[in-house]
Amino acid sequence: MIGIIGGGISGLTLAYYLQKAGKEYVLLEASNRYGGCIHTDKDTGRELGPNTILEDEYVQGLIQDLQIEDDTIEANPISKDRFILKNGKIQKLPTHPLKLLTSRFFSWKTKRQILGELKKPYQAIENETIKDFFVRRFGQEVYDYAVNPFISGIYAGDPATLLIKEAFPQLVAYEKEYGSVIKGFKNNQSKARKRTLSFKKGLSYLPEAIAQALTQAYLHSPVTSIEAIEGKKYKLHTTQKEFTVSQLVFAIPAKATANLLSSLDPALSEKLRHTYYPPMTIVHTVVDRSKVKNLPQGFGVLHPKIENRFAAGTIWSSSIFPKEKESFMFTSFVGGSQYVAHATLDEEEIKTRLWEELKAMHQIPEESLKEQSVYKWDRAIPQYDMALSDAVAIIPSLEKDNIYICSNWYEGISLPACIKKGKELALRFC
Repeated sequence: MIGIIGGGISGLTLAYYLQKAGKEYVLLEASNRYGGCIHTDKDTGRELGPNTILEDEYVQGLIQDLQIEDDTIEANPISKDRFILKNGKIQKLPTHPLKLLTSRFFSWKTKRQILGELKKPYQAIENETIKDFFVRRFGQEVYDYAVNPFISGIYAGDPATLLIKEAFPQLVAYEKEYGSVIKGFKNNQSKARKRTLSFKKGLSYLPEAIAQALTQAYLHSPVTSIEAIEGKKYKLHTTQKEFTVSQLVFAIPAKATANLLSSLDPALSEKLRHTYYPPMTIVHTVVDRSKVKNLPQGFGVLHPKIENRFAAGTIWSSSIFPKEKESFMFTSFVGGSQYVAHATLDEEEIKTRLWEELKAMHQIPEESLKEQSVYKWDRAIPQYDMALSDAVAIIPSLEKDNIYICSNWYEGISLPACIKKGKELALRFC
């Protein structure tokens, strides 16, 4: 039997495809719900974690296997437009990297640097950060106004500490194979347009649909300890019963993994304890449509650190998935590695400071505000930095002892990446 600790999207996907293949498994989730970071508020329908999922072949396949195609909703086509705050103004970011050369978004000096990237020689730099990689190949302005806000939006991270080889290994591979990131991108881009999706009942519908299909998944089942037994098997002790498994999969956060691994692999356990998850606060701001003249259209706007704003960025939720006719909702992100102090303020100060920023940036009148709500993640997204890289280097050696990792802190944080990891690991066991 295969033991899976954790009922987030990775663990659920693994369990689903094991069950589909007729493999014996047990999935143990400590909390009272499935989905991990995917969390839709049942009362309001608002997303407290990820807001959308980008459909690739793995996401599409899972949705089809679950037969829930009719429950999906596709984002408004206008949401393909993404915006960056630059010099205090909201500016549209070109949808394709090569279009940066013909737009007015970057200076002529930066455009020449982008063109020059095609001829820059490959350099193998150990433990290079995302910032150093992009400044080296594209220049400071590309880093300040494209890379920095993008990393803040995706990882809630600081590109000056995240490693390029861990966060974006394909870019390192492009430089090595093609001598240019642009050439690599051009040769590997998919012509198929990936849809941005959610579900009629919110993103939590996906993990709930998977869990409903499972026969050996249990909530309220925290694993209290793990005992190694003869034959490279493991006895999982929970608050309710014990399970003996021949393969053990961790699909939980890094520090929770560290606690359970302490008796099995002290070296990895100690390294995982240093994994950094910055705080992040999600703020939903709802305004009266009738009182705002020009509501934004597009996916949202990211704020580069150089612009010195309060929020890291804001999604224009009601533009992506138009639902309410009378209201418009902004979903803002306060915190992350570059804005830690902002996330730790009390709720009322966060609401006040964010509202002042939204009013000024989007020209919203004071009287249009209907409500604001706050949700805090004390530990949001794992940071692919040097500390985590040291731990990741040990992981392949675990497999000789029938221990596997299938979580967002290893080989990709995105929902599609987690679904892919779950399915591919299931195929390995089959």
